[in-house]
Amino acid sequence: MTIGPISDQNNQTIAFLENEEFPEAIQSSSYALRYQRGLLLDEDTSANPNNSNTEPSSQRVDDCMVVCHELDGFGSNSAHSFIYRHGIPIPSTMNDHKIIAAILIFNTALAYHLSAISQRGTATAEKLLVNAKQLYELIIHCRQHISLDDNVMFQFAVINNIAVITRDQGNVAESNRQFDFLMALVNGLRIQNAA
Repeated sequence: MTIGPISDQNNQTIAFLENEEFPEAIQSSSYALRYQRGLLLDEDTSANPNNSNTEPSSQRVDDCMVVCHELDGFGSNSAHSFIYRHGIPIPSTMNDHKIIAAILIFNTALAYHLSAISQRGTATAEKLLVNAKQLYELIIHCRQHISLDDNVMFQFAVINNIAVITRDQGNVAESNRQFDFLMALVNGLRIQNAA
């Protein structure tokens, strides 16, 4: 699969996010997802069963996020409303379509999420939050295709952003459970790193 056009479109999405041009980011990221889907449909995996890789990928979303983190800083300043708000770039060397899809879905969810925040208090904002949350949850539900255990930063960003939306939607108890899960994840990492 040639990812050049997908990577270029994803870079355009990231530029729109950075410039707070959220409707354009939504359109751009949605186009990248459709383009990737079209490429996958064009591949003849039924003729060559070796093309359908069911092995977990050695490529990691976290590696892409580290690049983003080193260049741009990490999220918002307020700990109470922390949102991982950086689009995730796709390196030109990336060839795992499952990882690429996860990145594209995350960036689309982020575009909806940040657009909702920019329109806070409107009916449109509520619809955008629902769309963002559904896309973030799609990533969690697809965990059998990408190993979230190997992508801890990515998992943290996705679950954190879901928890923030859940809180914004008024479900504080569920949001607290999600944040508790994140704390357990962080504590598990501390224990693992100490060993």
